Amino acid sequence: SYYIEAQYDGDANYKAFTTCVQATVVAQATTTTAVNVNPNTVGVGESATAGAKVTVPSNGPDPTGTMTFVAFGPSDDTCAGTPASAGSSAILPNGTAASDPFSTLVKGTYHFVATYSGDANYLTSTSSCTANPATLDVKKATAPISVATSPGTITIGDSFNATATLTAPPGTPPAYTGNITFNV
Repeated sequence: SYYIEAQYDGDANYKAFTTCVQATVVAQATTTTAVNVNPNTVGVGESATAGAKVTVPSNGPDPTGTMTFVAFGPSDDTCAGTPASAGSSAILPNGTAASDPFSTLVKGTYHFVATYSGDANYLTSTSSCTANPATLDVKKATAPISVATSPGTITIGDSFNATATLTAPPGTPPAYTGNITFNV
């Protein structure tokens, strides 16, 4: 509660007078939250970071609290399934926050949602999953393959061994499946 006091210091005809009234409790202000993903296209095993901004009335104090980031997918365009990833970070004085890097495990499209926690001055708000969605498109990663022979020099008619090695992309990608075919 707030109290407003008014004081009249008087004059030649009127005495000084003071009055006090209890003011209405000020309600928390509404906010809006927007989220983006950078970069918005990666390969399997690569990472991206989500950023969010909570917008508050221009004449209010800086927002405090936390921003929670949730990634849905792959291909969950309604954000109704089990999140693929979630985390939170503190709000900076300018109302922004950034997620920890999100490493993609499988190809597909991921939708990101950010929720501002609110504080004593501001109500909570959540970005939309469907209106102007923040998406991350995960493409197939390149699977670099190297081949080595033993012995290194082969004479016509000799037998040899060939070994193929697939190099994993950065991050924690899924295990390789499929076949390697050798052609001579």
